[in-house]
Amino acid sequence: MIAEAPPSAFRKVTINVQVRSDAPAEKLKEVERLALAGCPGLSTLRTPVAVESELVVIGTRAEKESVSGASHPLTDSAPALAR
Repeated sequence: MIAEAPPSAFRKVTINVQVRSDAPAEKLKEVERLALAGCPGLSTLRTPVAVESELVVIGTRAEKESVSGASHPLTDSAPALAR
């Protein structure tokens, strides 16, 4: 966490399941139930898992410029942390 930064965790997650169907309401509720039961994202929120991070440096600006001979306006405008 960054010092003095506001909390970055979600306080609530709302799932909006939209369907266009002529099926009876009870069938659609079953579809919703099955969709939520099989959703890996929802399962992870309900039963948190360990989170690992791996930083992979794929090159440096100097290496890039020595290969291309010039900088690129899109990648050069990226935040310093992403470079």
